[in-house]
Amino acid sequence: MSEKNIKVFRCFLGIYFLIGGLISLWLVLSTFGVLGFLYNLIPATITTFVIFFFILSGYKYAFSSGQSGTTMMKISLLIQAVQLMLLGLSFRNYFGPFLAVGFTDTPEIEFQLLFEPLKSYFSNGFNKNSQEVSIVFNLVAAILLFLVYRVELAEAKSKADLKNIEIETNY
Repeated sequence: MSEKNIKVFRCFLGIYFLIGGLISLWLVLSTFGVLGFLYNLIPATITTFVIFFFILSGYKYAFSSGQSGTTMMKISLLIQAVQLMLLGLSFRNYFGPFLAVGFTDTPEIEFQLLFEPLKSYFSNGFNKNSQEVSIVFNLVAAILLFLVYRVELAEAKSKADLKNIEIETNY
């Protein structure tokens, strides 16, 4: 992978998370409203924190070359890749294209294949009336996570090659 392709990928994915996070934040805040936010304080706070994390990771991944931006992007993609609902505890956060596979046990165990061309969905908190167990893997986020790992490896190889060239020229 060339250095130019790496920069374009980092910039594209970072801006995608930055813009997607800002749009999602606007949607969540406009949906909740002030009273809804206060009424659902814990789920709204978790959702807002996750969205801010998406925005910050997008910014750091696109506009800085440090390891922290890469680590934050991997965490953000992992959050988007794994969607859980365990006995009332819900942790589902994603935006953008959604192609997912998984299973649910409500009303009986069944395989799920879900597709949404463009969606923003955030559900965090506890529903005491739910006994659902559902685990879904977002394949779009998983593929992007794989690509981030590949870019990280290419960057590491490029840095190692650069160090080898420096060592050879010093002798």
